[in-house]
Amino acid sequence: MPSCKNKILILTFISIICINLFSQENSIYLNYYLNPFIINPAVTGTEEYPVAELSYKKQWLGITNAPGTIMISGNLGVGNYDFYNPKGFLNKGPLKIRDRVGLGAAFFTDNNGPLSYTGIILSYAYHVPINNLSRLSFGMSAIGGLNSLNTSMLKPDQSNDNY
Repeated sequence: MPSCKNKILILTFISIICINLFSQENSIYLNYYLNPFIINPAVTGTEEYPVAELSYKKQWLGITNAPGTIMISGNLGVGNYDFYNPKGFLNKGPLKIRDRVGLGAAFFTDNNGPLSYTGIILSYAYHVPINNLSRLSFGMSAIGGLNSLNTSMLKPDQSNDNY
């Protein structure tokens, strides 16, 4: 008969094995080339100007209820720097030392037939200047989402459905 200590160890081991882990398997992460802060929040606010993006992806064009994703996102570095000079041109000077915080947000909806996933990603980054050309960046993000099932799209009463 195993001791109490062994029972706790076995129970802990079984609990760890049974935990489901999910990692970037949603189609919203396929937009990483447009929105790198979605995967790596330390990138948030690294540009010298605010960034706003809109992406729309529709698969299987012409097919009703085909999978599709819409995402609106943006990020910016918060600090004291000039976006425009007096003539109205974009000021691409070096980053000021005070520009250390980056904030970003993305709103998305991913539809795949009767399944829908809608949510928001919020990201925060802190940039530590090392010298004029380098920075050390730390970031964190939070994601909130809502999964839903549109049961009106399911038609189990179709007589020609083999399944």
